[in-house]
Amino acid sequence: MTQSSPREADAERGDSVHSQAFLATHRGQAAFAREYARLIAAIMADATMIGKLDPERVPVIRQSPERVIVQLGPVAMTVAWLRKGGESAAIGELLFIFWRGTIAPRGGDPTEYNARRRVVVPPTILWEETLIAFALTETAWTWRTAKGDVEGVNSPTLAERCVSRLSALHNDETDLPVESLSLVTE
Repeated sequence: MTQSSPREADAERGDSVHSQAFLATHRGQAAFAREYARLIAAIMADATMIGKLDPERVPVIRQSPERVIVQLGPVAMTVAWLRKGGESAAIGELLFIFWRGTIAPRGGDPTEYNARRRVVVPPTILWEETLIAFALTETAWTWRTAKGDVEGVNSPTLAERCVSRLSALHNDETDLPVESLSLVTE
């Protein structure tokens, strides 16, 4: 790992301060709302494409205003925006959790017979990552690790990585330790 010079570290801290200042404005809030909606829409579109390409792997997608759950067979992904004491995107976090087990069970008739017949695998966390919004302007937008030690990714790239990671977990294709995975770095 390379160490950044003191000047680069000061510039990075300055960029973080400017990003937080922009995200705290009304324009920043509007930009955040659009970017978060773009991210969730891309995740849902990419997940839906899995089912179109392979009818045996149709995901179950559940969405609420600040959360989306994608269940793909025995694995699932939860994406949630966590507010931290206010409405500002500058202090919130984007949480990704990948699960083994059932998070979003299919609906059905909740009769006693169906309740006894259905076996639901209790969920266990496989891996999680927290990202923050980073934007100096409306058009210069990325999602970064909470540490801010990497460049960041845009919403479509992040959505693609999320869904491909979920698909790989479904296929047991991850030969890397789950803890070493990151959605921001490849």
